[in-house]
Amino acid sequence: MQLKLTWRIEGQRDVDVIVNPEQTIVETIHVLVERGIVDCDNVSNTKYVKSIRQMKQVNTLLSYDEAAIYTGDIIELI
Repeated sequence: MQLKLTWRIEGQRDVDVIVNPEQTIVETIHVLVERGIVDCDNVSNTKYVKSIRQMKQVNTLLSYDEAAIYTGDIIELI
């Protein structure tokens, strides 16, 4: 089952994405960069994102399952 998440990117509007739960967060960031949604310079050293639902930082090397991120969560690039 796929997850529908909202990515909150500073200085831009929120972006809704659908991802596979086994996909890593960093893979999603790479796709957002490839699509031109996120500037590569802003995320090249990003190690963590913030889960608004959990109110905690999450390592980008984790999958969404491992990070306990579920449908409806808002992920903020920090």
